[in-house]
Amino acid sequence: MATRAEASHGVSEEQYEPGLDEVLQPADHQIVSWLTGFQLSLTYGLGARFGLDVALPVRITVIDAEFHDQGGDRIGDFSSIHHRDETIAGIGDLRLGVRYGLIRPTDVKRLTIDLKLGVSFPTGHVEDDPYALGAEGKSHTHTFFGQGAYLPQLGLELIYSLPAGQFVVSADGQISTGPAEKGYEAPTFGTFGVGFSSGYGLDSVRFLIRQELYAESESFWNGVPAENSGRTDLNAVVGITGLLPEEVTLGVVFKIPYFTATNGGQYSSPLFMAVSLGWGVDTL
Repeated sequence: MATRAEASHGVSEEQYEPGLDEVLQPADHQIVSWLTGFQLSLTYGLGARFGLDVALPVRITVIDAEFHDQGGDRIGDFSSIHHRDETIAGIGDLRLGVRYGLIRPTDVKRLTIDLKLGVSFPTGHVEDDPYALGAEGKSHTHTFFGQGAYLPQLGLELIYSLPAGQFVVSADGQISTGPAEKGYEAPTFGTFGVGFSSGYGLDSVRFLIRQELYAESESFWNGVPAENSGRTDLNAVVGITGLLPEEVTLGVVFKIPYFTATNGGQYSSPLFMAVSLGWGVDTL
């Protein structure tokens, strides 16, 4: 997974750097982040209707921070408690889920419906409240990879198979359970997608086109909404997956957000890309 995200904001008096004269304070902060990483996942089938899913994300974020004066010129060699050039890496929250086949083609011709239930475990790191640290004039970061709580996840996937391909409708999300570790409350979020997958006459290749809606609520620190959190995306998704020898699959997916609304309007990301590598094993 890789994407480039941009965020910028003006500087209020509450965000001034400690010990620096007002005339030397930057007028705005501009942050460019490269979000990369990979996910270790396992899907294990338990008969025709049950399955077990395990996933552990590993994240790497490279941050480039710029500061500008009142005239819009970049301030060189500027030290800030809010943002800095840095690389942050770590694991995210482990996810464990089960899926149950509500409907199989043996029940209703051409139709498959799966129900997915799971939980996210707080294995990722959560920082201390960055807004409280900033108010105290202390260095802080807004980038971390954990959520600090056991959070329920659920999903539903419908596949209707035709000779030419498959129509896929899916919905999945995560529900916030309130304040958790260090006063952080992770957002509730969900994704709804409609797509079509086909090999277009090719036996070992599948092409995907998909329309996706993603919505995420605000996150909170000690009951106060986090700035620039909460968003709604409309994404166009295209992908290709190939079947290689020895039951190995290789896929790449591009996700293009063509509409993004964020609280504060400070965030933008033009493209997401994900590469997957899978290996199927018959254990029976």
